[in-house]
Amino acid sequence: MSLQFWLAALTMAVGAFFFLLFLPQKWRRSRRGESTADWVRLRKSELSGAEGQLLDEVELRALEDLSTPASDSDKPEAKPIPLWWLAPLLVVGAVAVYHLLGSFEDVLITDELANLDPNSEAAVSAVIQRIEARAEARPDNVDYLSLLGEYHAARGEHQSALEAYEQLIELLPDNPQMLGRAAQAEFLATGELGPVARARAEAALAINPNQRAALGTLGMGAFESGEYRAAIGFWQRMLAMETPGTPGYQMMQQVIAEAAQRAGLVPEALAQSGAESAADSGIGIRVTVEAPDSASIAATDTVFILARPSGAQSRMPTAVVRRPAEGWPMTVRLTDSDAMAGQKLSSLDAVEVEVQVSPSGQPGRNSASWFAVADNVVPSNDTELTLTLQPVQR
Repeated sequence: MSLQFWLAALTMAVGAFFFLLFLPQKWRRSRRGESTADWVRLRKSELSGAEGQLLDEVELRALEDLSTPASDSDKPEAKPIPLWWLAPLLVVGAVAVYHLLGSFEDVLITDELANLDPNSEAAVSAVIQRIEARAEARPDNVDYLSLLGEYHAARGEHQSALEAYEQLIELLPDNPQMLGRAAQAEFLATGELGPVARARAEAALAINPNQRAALGTLGMGAFESGEYRAAIGFWQRMLAMETPGTPGYQMMQQVIAEAAQRAGLVPEALAQSGAESAADSGIGIRVTVEAPDSASIAATDTVFILARPSGAQSRMPTAVVRRPAEGWPMTVRLTDSDAMAGQKLSSLDAVEVEVQVSPSGQPGRNSASWFAVADNVVPSNDTELTLTLQPVQR
């Protein structure tokens, strides 16, 4: 236990001694309380001028009280209960509460992490075991779950890392980092980009377009499925966040070159593709969303306005904008700067534009309470579109 705890416990004990022992001595009355004779004098003064029968009754009542022996219940106890034991009891109670709340174990884990030797496998394993036991006792502790996820991911135990990140998603459903890491862990554990992992990665990018784990996962998934241009688009966005000359930058250059070779792109075309992806051509779609019953849409809901190629098999958006559900009608403009895949909005002949209002903050028709959709919309410099929300029928 820390020194601060013992100082606080000592202060509480001293306070207990002061209030329970010294103050009662100081506040004790210097004279005894009222006697029966005092009561008789008071009653006679109150009944002055009254009939003699009333005064006789007062004196008779006083005589009876004086002649009646005190009952056992009226007798004081032979030995008063000492109060000094309440002070150590207070200290013992504080220690018990300290242990029951788990703070003591948390302090020990914090001290071990601060003094941990990362090169000692035994020390690292011991503290991880304590953290795992503590996480089971406190499943809502975000710090412990995050540490476990990072530890298992670093050791290549991706299924265990996925379990930790899925618990974190339940606690932090709108956290793009947890969504991206969960998608990455699932991809590495199963070797394929399943629908759940894809949805989590896309949700992470909808919240934060530069979420690295989500970009890397979608890039790996596109590469494994032979969509090399899409993979290059994801990885080029990751490359832009790396410092030139660092190992991470060089690794990204290598995987991009590998994808370009498989896609049949020459280096000049690849460089041109990267330059174009970083620029906004000005081509896009101006979307106005109207809510016929805006009072039934909470301001805490999330609005997703997305565009995908018309008739595409994949439901992955090419561009997406995320806004809070406030200020109706709502107007946004989708452009290449909102792209989340390798394909640009300006390169598409026609797109499907969809609006989703999500109370949970998660994208997808299943999470939406209101939606609107329009197909075969042609992006251009002056394309405008107005959509009216409709309630989702369950």
